[in-house]
Amino acid sequence: GRILYDRVLAAARRLPDVEHAAIVNVLPGATSPRSEEAPIVLLTEDSQRALIRSRPRHANAGLIAGTPGVFDTLGVRVTRGRSVQASDVDGAPHVAVLRAHAAAALWPDADPIGRSLQIGSSREPGVTGVGLGDDPVSGAHGSRVDDTSEDRAARRPSNVIFVPLAQRYSARTLVLLRSDRPAAQIDALRALVRDVDPSASLFGAATAEQRLDTFGAYRAVSTLATSLGVSAL
Repeated sequence: GRILYDRVLAAARRLPDVEHAAIVNVLPGATSPRSEEAPIVLLTEDSQRALIRSRPRHANAGLIAGTPGVFDTLGVRVTRGRSVQASDVDGAPHVAVLRAHAAAALWPDADPIGRSLQIGSSREPGVTGVGLGDDPVSGAHGSRVDDTSEDRAARRPSNVIFVPLAQRYSARTLVLLRSDRPAAQIDALRALVRDVDPSASLFGAATAEQRLDTFGAYRAVSTLATSLGVSAL
């Protein structure tokens, strides 16, 4: 799988009119943490002492695993530290680039660069924060979600953490291209993947806007069903 990703990316970056290319496990805005879902628990480096005192600081967060170039492809600016890079491979120290809201939810009064955190269960390897990034879209139609209330700070949909795909491998991914002619790249991208590996399983190809519109429809139905259920209760 990793070899396939490397070959697809190398070929995609050679396509005409393609500015940037990356592979991710999920498109920002396609999913967001909700209070009824099991949270991705993030523990600070002081988690053991915090457990003795009360409980560790934690936050729900959307987790995006991506290849080098993911920030340029998504148009996300790294404001401090660094982004995902080629040296972040399996076996190297595990790192993460945090959205500013996620960092503030974990360390409201401290610098997150260089701090340790735990993503998921304690069986997962510890991760070190190496960068801070701007907010990718969180929600359909590219809307930003900036809830400032303190009681919901740990559950904001804009809490996003980026990790290297090489360190958190996923067998089902999205190939992202940034281009001035995005719709024109769909057939070229399909053909490219087939050329690299004819046995690779291909699913729907579309522009990012089309994908987010689809998830927006799912959210609308889910919200309506939830509202009806609350009303009945």
